[in-house]
Amino acid sequence: PPPTYSAKQQFTSPKAVSILTNSLNKINKIIWLAGGAGLTLLAWLTTRAIPQPITWLHTYNLLSTLPPLWLLRLLWCLSYFLMGGAWLSMLCISTTQPRIDTLKYKGGMFLVLTALFTLAWYLVLFGTDSLWLSWICLALALIAGGYSALCYGKLVPLMGWSVVLALLFWIYLWLMQLMVMLHI
Repeated sequence: PPPTYSAKQQFTSPKAVSILTNSLNKINKIIWLAGGAGLTLLAWLTTRAIPQPITWLHTYNLLSTLPPLWLLRLLWCLSYFLMGGAWLSMLCISTTQPRIDTLKYKGGMFLVLTALFTLAWYLVLFGTDSLWLSWICLALALIAGGYSALCYGKLVPLMGWSVVLALLFWIYLWLMQLMVMLHI
């Protein structure tokens, strides 16, 4: 009979490591780029639907505390690129182990929620000027993103770290918005 593994051993078993390694070797860099480019395009289109946030930044006197706007735009796109690349790469891994598939799809669904909440944050903050509601959207995005990073990190540490890097930008924005709301 085939050997059985405990829940903890299932991720470190030679068979599980071999399946993930072979699947990652098959993932083409084009898939990573396509996922990242697709989500980045969606984010870019979302920002075009709402007027530029420069007036909002002037209203709350944030231009002196934020990095240059070109850097914020670059970080915005980079965060979506990292999330999209991780999501599509993990989606393309095929396995026959239910526990790995469960983590893969949980992480993917929470990453989709992260992207949706961050897009909603932009629309709510700059479209309606609702500070608290947009702050809640961003908090939910960080919670979903953290769970996604944990799921992906258990399977492929590189993908987990990719999500964590994307979340660093959102953590910074969440803290900046909290400072605005608390008049710090």
